[in-house]
Amino acid sequence: MNKRPKLTPYNDKGVLVTQNMSSGIIISTHSLVLQSVTRRQSGEYSCVASNSRGERSSKPVHLRVRYSPVCKEEEVTVIGASLDEVLKVRCQVSADPGEVTFVWQFNNSGESFDVSPARFATSSGNVSELMYTPASQRDYGTLTCWGRNSIGRQQEPCVFQVVPAAKPGPPTNCTLRAPVNRSSEILDVECRPGYDGGLPQSFLLEAFDANNMKLRLNLTSSSQEFPLFRLDLSDLPPWDGSPPALRLVIYAQNAKGKGEKVVLEDIMLNDAEKRTDGGANITMLPMAALLTGSLLTLGLGVFVIVVVTVKRRHRHCGGSHCALQLDPKQPKPPAPGSMLEINTGDNRYVVAYTVKQNPDCQMGAQLTVCTSSGTNDIRQPDILNTPRDLFTLEIIPLQ
Repeated sequence: MNKRPKLTPYNDKGVLVTQNMSSGIIISTHSLVLQSVTRRQSGEYSCVASNSRGERSSKPVHLRVRYSPVCKEEEVTVIGASLDEVLKVRCQVSADPGEVTFVWQFNNSGESFDVSPARFATSSGNVSELMYTPASQRDYGTLTCWGRNSIGRQQEPCVFQVVPAAKPGPPTNCTLRAPVNRSSEILDVECRPGYDGGLPQSFLLEAFDANNMKLRLNLTSSSQEFPLFRLDLSDLPPWDGSPPALRLVIYAQNAKGKGEKVVLEDIMLNDAEKRTDGGANITMLPMAALLTGSLLTLGLGVFVIVVVTVKRRHRHCGGSHCALQLDPKQPKPPAPGSMLEINTGDNRYVVAYTVKQNPDCQMGAQLTVCTSSGTNDIRQPDILNTPRDLFTLEIIPLQ
């Protein structure tokens, strides 16, 4: 004689229904009892009977739970809009029966009023679309959507927050740095976020080859609050033989579109041959900044020469003639062409400059006299007031 078969209930998703007295789920030898059912328990149920000889499923039984409308989206929906922008606000609910009528309301600073039915339409029974255009600042506020069916009115409305919005502003104060105790193949880029445009924003970085402007890498910020990117240079495709350099483009975007872009140019990378020595692979100082620093250093030297020369001129000059008396015991001044060495961290540079001698000046053993229009006139050295075509500047990197 076979034992009584064991009955196991399943819902329409194939999930085993287990007994839970506190939740009102009771399973007996031949029945399933559901107490205080909710809309989430709607669906089909089947029972599987099994014994030592096998098992068999029953025909599905459909359980329909009728309920008043509830929002498909439980969270508040934020809608960014500019003035005079036409919005189509979509309110979708779940309900059984599905024939639903809708009411829209607008609230601003505690003032609430119903929206005219001519402004919205119902489709598919459970969807209502409202055409809304903010014409002034007073039109920004909260829209609520209520549904009603034969069971009753919606208990909690669907909420839409209409806020002033625009494209986001550009990130600011972007910095590059190599992380401490990390591989030299890693480069961190960090910025401060700009105005978000009134909407949630995200941050993106695009890395281009500075030589041909081909996109080599794109990244999304690892932080949602501010732009933060980590570039792994080993992920970059092979270079085409030109000196490796990156052009980084950073920007924010929201539902309104992409904001203004920030560009970091001339991020120089060591070539493949130089990477084998284990040294740093990143030269984060752009060439333009390097040239500027070199010129500033040279300018400082020129300024010192000006001060010294002016003091000597006031000391030795008188009337309309001026002679610069050189101390024979002092070493002779350097030749007009000279070299200036500059150290910037791990890099060394030499600035070579050439100053053309004034043809109106004659140099003696201890006296330099310059003439103008047949009259002797002592002028300032050429380096103090050199025409553009007489000054040559060359930067020579030292390996």
